[in-house]
Amino acid sequence: MGQTASTGAAAAGRGTGPGPWWAWLAGGLWYGLALTLSLPAVSWWFMALMALAPLGALMLRAARDRAASPVGAAPGRAGLWARLTAGRVWWRALLAGMGAVPAFLYLNAFMADVTGPGYPLVCLYLGVWVGIGVWLCTHIAAWTMGRRWPAGVASGVTTAAVGLVWVGVEFWRGQVFLIGFPWYYLGHGMIEPISAGWWPTLAPLAGMPADGWVVAMINLWLAAAVTGPVAQRRAGVSGAVAPVAVAVVAGTAVQVLVVQPAVQSAQGRGWPVLMVQTNLPQNNKTFPKPGEEVANFDRWLELTERTAKALQPGLVAWPETMVPGRGLNPEAVAEERRLGIYMTIPDAAAAGPGGAGGQRQLPGDYFHNRLVEMQARIGVPMLVGAVTADGLRFEQREGGGLRPKADARFNSVVLVEGGRVAERYDKMVLTPFGEVIPIAWRFPAVQQQLLNLGAQGMRFDLGFGQRPHVFSLAGPVGPQGGERVRVVTPICFEQTYSHQCRLLTYADGVRRADLLLNASNDGWFAEFTPGRGIHMLTGRWRTLELGLPMVRSVNTGLSAIIDSRGRVLASGVDGAPGRAGERVEGVLSGVVPLPPAGYAGTPFGRWLGDVAGWAGVTLAAVSLLLRLWAGRRR
Repeated sequence: MGQTASTGAAAAGRGTGPGPWWAWLAGGLWYGLALTLSLPAVSWWFMALMALAPLGALMLRAARDRAASPVGAAPGRAGLWARLTAGRVWWRALLAGMGAVPAFLYLNAFMADVTGPGYPLVCLYLGVWVGIGVWLCTHIAAWTMGRRWPAGVASGVTTAAVGLVWVGVEFWRGQVFLIGFPWYYLGHGMIEPISAGWWPTLAPLAGMPADGWVVAMINLWLAAAVTGPVAQRRAGVSGAVAPVAVAVVAGTAVQVLVVQPAVQSAQGRGWPVLMVQTNLPQNNKTFPKPGEEVANFDRWLELTERTAKALQPGLVAWPETMVPGRGLNPEAVAEERRLGIYMTIPDAAAAGPGGAGGQRQLPGDYFHNRLVEMQARIGVPMLVGAVTADGLRFEQREGGGLRPKADARFNSVVLVEGGRVAERYDKMVLTPFGEVIPIAWRFPAVQQQLLNLGAQGMRFDLGFGQRPHVFSLAGPVGPQGGERVRVVTPICFEQTYSHQCRLLTYADGVRRADLLLNASNDGWFAEFTPGRGIHMLTGRWRTLELGLPMVRSVNTGLSAIIDSRGRVLASGVDGAPGRAGERVEGVLSGVVPLPPAGYAGTPFGRWLGDVAGWAGVTLAAVSLLLRLWAGRRR
């Protein structure tokens, strides 16, 4: 990457150029293919180590040419856009992004049945971000190659800087911009060897992007080995080894000194849990037929009561929004009772001649009553996914009847204990384009019009939860008597956001949770198996970052028990584990290893936050400023 100890511009050597357009397109195609293979359901994690290498070679070649003679720099009087796009790289970077689009079309195939118009737009959006990453990485590489540094130093700095910018772009796209879409990171698949204990990890220190940074640097090391004349390749490879080696040594130390001791110390403190996997198809959930909700709910109650009495767990969990009704919170139930609200469902037993026309009426608080009665019988605390409604009321319809209204509706996890609804947590980060449209949510009429175009019949009317909540439950009996288990409940997509899980788990650097429970509805994936696996994979990264275990209760699967190293201890349902337990109804039981009583948590969770991601964002911003400044001076 760097060549000599003399001036960077003269020593970089000209004449290589950015390469033909088709090479960039092919590089994007390879990136998308390798990234896909590194993720579930294939899980060839090693493909991530070479996914970026072809594009990396093209970026280094273009950067070397630019460093030698930045002829593409627009003069200072040119406009901002002209200075940013001067040269021959920006449109090639866009081609690389478009090359990755077919992979995103596959990875997001489930969206075709959810939102026809939105499906290709989301995939194009993800491709554009790949192009932005290529473009910014080329700029920062050109800057580092153009410095008066020794060849080895230039090569090492370029490798570290380009890798950091790449994960910074992923972090900005995934965690910050327009709420974020934190899927399909370069390093995501590496949870497999890391959780096995033999691959280094920096995630407990600097978050998942830190491990992605190591993967990106390995890709760039491979790229340096095939870029330029022999002398350049030797200098590039030898220089790139330094930052990779430092990161690997540091990651190995973290694996040995932080991760493994925490896992081992948790082995003696286990808590039996029971997750109910409901397997309700999304179309039945979104548009239920009369009586369908009652039949499903009654069946899940019977399944829960039967297995809980047999297994005697310490906790029973139901998936996201699986308790039907207008609101499970006591205030909403009280209003239904006050007004005598009821629902009418078909009843074959009351049918007339020919078996048609039979109906029966059930009280509006039917679901609430059946749930708390069953929980009182089994005597086990339950955390269940349900909708809650603040300020529920009923208004008269013009044609007769009542229409429910509420000041705010929430996607919640509710604690049912002692035969009553006790506490709740309201989802704070709504799923982009699944529960809320970024920016448009501030204008409800606009959001509904957009929704009518992309997903006719759906409504986005949920509110944002305002505060974290910790559930404290009776846990295993310890040396000092009965212990408490503190549970936080990131709902569905919230588990993909490291900052949200950290907010739930820590307060002022002090750990306030022993266990993460992810209540999720993965019915959106329908028959698309990789989607469920990728969603569970993101939860595994949260356990590694925070040093805490997680249990997942998921409609349609995959329900799971995951330890603090990201290992899947059990998944699927009892009797049909793993993939055989996907899209089936049943329960998953097991013992989750809890952290020791004095465990403070990982440094990442306590203080550092998303330091690697923000460092990459900062460096990407610096590269933009350097590009603008260089253009202004010419």
